[in-house]
Amino acid sequence: MTSCERCAGGVPKSGDIADLYEFEMDSPSLVYHDGILAGFARCKQCRQRYWAQSSDVVLNLLWHWTLLPVADTVESAGEAASSDWWVSLLEDARGGAHSLHPVRIQGPPPRTTARQRKAARGASRGR
Repeated sequence: MTSCERCAGGVPKSGDIADLYEFEMDSPSLVYHDGILAGFARCKQCRQRYWAQSSDVVLNLLWHWTLLPVADTVESAGEAASSDWWVSLLEDARGGAHSLHPVRIQGPPPRTTARQRKAARGASRGR
């Protein structure tokens, strides 16, 4: 699994998360509440597939996305934590216009909280 300069290159970009990634809107693993919170997504350029999940840093203004690379055969969030790299992405709307700051991190992905794991398990079961 590889990433491209566009989805994990460390160069700030204008736009929001949907400008870089296509979310699998029909996936039973999609977690949605007034916007996408977690789900499978693909880089629009290199087609690398990720499990992506967001958390608010500043409500409605700044989000942190954790993107874990996954194979095309992965169907649930629980299968997504087996890579030696991941992408940390800040989506920033504090200045009015959205900007994206993706950085590829070499090393194991961050551990999720029990609440995040429970939400992902529930979403993958269609709840």
